[in-house]
Amino acid sequence: RLDERTAEEVPDDAYSFVREAIKDCDDLTIAILYCLANTKTGWLHEIQLEKLKGILREEGFEGDGSYRGILSSSGNSFGLGHEIWKDVLLFWDIEEPEALSRIRSYDVESLVREACERSINRLKKLRASSAAELAKRALENFPEMGKRVFEEAVNDERGDRRDLVLDVVAIHSPEVLEELSIEKVEELVNRIKEAPNAKIKLYGRLVDHYRSISREDERYLPDLATSLNKLGNALFKKGILNDSIKYHEEALEIYRSLPRRDERVLPDLARTLDNLGAALCKKGILDDSIKYHEEALKIRRLLAERDERFLPDLAMTLNNLGNALSDKGMLDDAIKYYEEALKIYESLSRRDEKFLFYLAAILNNLGLALYDKGILNDSIKYHEEALEIY
Repeated sequence: RLDERTAEEVPDDAYSFVREAIKDCDDLTIAILYCLANTKTGWLHEIQLEKLKGILREEGFEGDGSYRGILSSSGNSFGLGHEIWKDVLLFWDIEEPEALSRIRSYDVESLVREACERSINRLKKLRASSAAELAKRALENFPEMGKRVFEEAVNDERGDRRDLVLDVVAIHSPEVLEELSIEKVEELVNRIKEAPNAKIKLYGRLVDHYRSISREDERYLPDLATSLNKLGNALFKKGILNDSIKYHEEALEIYRSLPRRDERVLPDLARTLDNLGAALCKKGILDDSIKYHEEALKIRRLLAERDERFLPDLAMTLNNLGNALSDKGMLDDAIKYYEEALKIYESLSRRDEKFLFYLAAILNNLGLALYDKGILNDSIKYHEEALEIY
């Protein structure tokens, strides 16, 4: 964003403007800009730029290296804001600054690689979002660093940071996850919480593994169904609904054949019906969604009657069914199921505060359904109760 005076000074030829801006930079800044122009994206994390600055100083480039006023910024990264900068730096067509001529003689890819390698040591000292950004900038340019970034992440005690960095590895260096042993995959996938891209890769590995061995031994069918179900959930979180539905349907087909032999899979059958119903609801296929949630509800009621430890699952299914019915415009039925779920969550939250979040959510859903129904006083009351909890 240029003020009026500065705008008047910009020549018609933007290349001339960029050349003049570069000429005004000190030698160290020019060297940094040239290194950035040779990266794949033109962007690096600020820690990588500081490491690069230190390396270039060791090579004798002098100056402050004040790149912040020159480069564009995004999050904790800085980069060349327009392709014109890259063109000018790489293909300077008139007498160029001495620093630019000098930096051309270096293997700048090696310099940037060293800066990125040094930066990885800082991953565990950063906030989760900044660590993920640093890993992304490194792997965008050097995907072969994925194994080292992976090792840093899996040994991180901070779960949120570990998960975000692992997700970056799954996107930019997927071969690292593809090379893990099945034992390592099993161990890792049970540790990570919020890393949908990593989960898609890891559960995909488990699906392939259990699909193969279950052909020889049906005792592994429950493991295959569990992996299919969890792969479907990861795809659902990424909004990849068609594939999510496909894997949930395959899991459901397996689970339907198992209860006749072993009722211990009934909770898994109900969970799969619920997951499939949720994906169909998100997709807008409401009649099928309602059908699967209703089937899940029958199982949840049976299980909760036998053991109150299944009450949270029952409340969840009631809420899911209410959501599908509400989307369908069947507000009276939706309100009925929301109210039943509300009673369960009220009881559960009195015993354990961890259910307060779910209580607030059902209060909110009930308030929305009552609003759509035009019952405004009750809608306000439930929203106020939810707000108090939040």
